[in-house]
Amino acid sequence: MDRVTRARIDSLLFEVRRFPERAPWRVHELGRRYCLDPMIVRGLLESEGVAIAADRASEPEDEPNPNQETQVMHVDEL
Repeated sequence: MDRVTRARIDSLLFEVRRFPERAPWRVHELGRRYCLDPMIVRGLLESEGVAIAADRASEPEDEPNPNQETQVMHVDEL
């Protein structure tokens, strides 16, 4: 593990341990704040035994995800 990633993890753990009143924590929000993968953040939070909020509640529902869009092509377009 490189020094930058270790520093990000240490900062995340410091915040979680120092400010327990902010629980429940949002995995994706912390992942964006500390530039860490949400799976890593979830594992760290679970190892600390803190409350975790619903993951998708913090993300806006009205914005379409371009990765989820499907385009239907007609036979004539092929």
